[in-house]
Amino acid sequence: MSFVALLPAWGLIHASGDDARTFLHGQLTNDLLHLAAGKAQWSAFCTAKGRMLSGFLVWSDGGTGFFLAADRPLIPALVKRLSMFVLRAKVQIRDVSGHYSAMGFGDRREAAAEQPLTVCRDTVSPPGNHPAASREFKATVETAALPLPGYSDQNLGAAWERPGMWRIDLTHADGTARQLVWVPNREADALIAQSGRTIVDASAWIRLMVHAGEVWITAATQEAFVPQMVNFDAIDGINFRKGCYPGQEIIARAHYRGAVKRRMYRASVDAIARAGDVLYASDLNGQESGTVALAATSAQDGHTSDLLAVIPIQSHALAQIRLGAPDGPLLRFAALPYPIPAADLPERAPVVRAADASGTAGAGA
Repeated sequence: MSFVALLPAWGLIHASGDDARTFLHGQLTNDLLHLAAGKAQWSAFCTAKGRMLSGFLVWSDGGTGFFLAADRPLIPALVKRLSMFVLRAKVQIRDVSGHYSAMGFGDRREAAAEQPLTVCRDTVSPPGNHPAASREFKATVETAALPLPGYSDQNLGAAWERPGMWRIDLTHADGTARQLVWVPNREADALIAQSGRTIVDASAWIRLMVHAGEVWITAATQEAFVPQMVNFDAIDGINFRKGCYPGQEIIARAHYRGAVKRRMYRASVDAIARAGDVLYASDLNGQESGTVALAATSAQDGHTSDLLAVIPIQSHALAQIRLGAPDGPLLRFAALPYPIPAADLPERAPVVRAADASGTAGAGA
């Protein structure tokens, strides 16, 4: 199945000016000094206490500036907060969400090879043109003019070969090749119509992000996590060798002292889950023990959810995890597509548990 997911809740910040690179390098968790034109990366913007205000997808605009994609409702406050630190730096921080439309292109594959995070200016490569690569999140840009998904050379038209359109090739998720496309608003409807793809809502894209183990910070989860809790170190979103940025001391201490006690795991549950929902672990005596970081309802029945759960490492290894209450629906865990950095405890123990009251077996690996 080939589809296009409309992403109206995705927003975009543009940082421009001679000092944009050094300014952002001093604000975000990743290394902006060596982010070349045509490369992209995940990065976090944190409070002084190391809590994530946002997780950004960042790429160069090809000049001295950068684009930062984040949850659109958060953008105005993020622009205001970043601007507070500009001082005398030659930087302009602008919300450009109103000028672009975000959409996710997906192509189901029987055996999809892993794809590194790449950025292409102006046009988008066709489905099937994805070279095999290891899972890494910085990759060389493809600069050649290529047709958009679902287009042929005949129906592409010169109108699409112009500046202003961006494609980010994300790692494959659940056998689906993913391309995030930003296009000027005036061209969005024509792109969708001419692509010939099935139009789906944002939940289909969020579900793929869950399967890829990529968090998307919203108002419900803002300031809830230190970046390592949502595996930003596992997806190359933190550089531990760079200098100071807000929250750096706490984030670095957690890394070097092995103080990360919570991690993000992929799961499913027979209920409607939402980001920010509370989780309970059977080993913590009925206390709140975790948070749903991201969730999407199943397209098949509308009554089950795929989700990313941030919970204590120990509870994942030894306990049952339930949604919303100590006796709520039971989470079933699945593997993430990347290894979580070395933790204080072993992998989830292969213990056998009695079925719950509904007859559902205990949480699996």
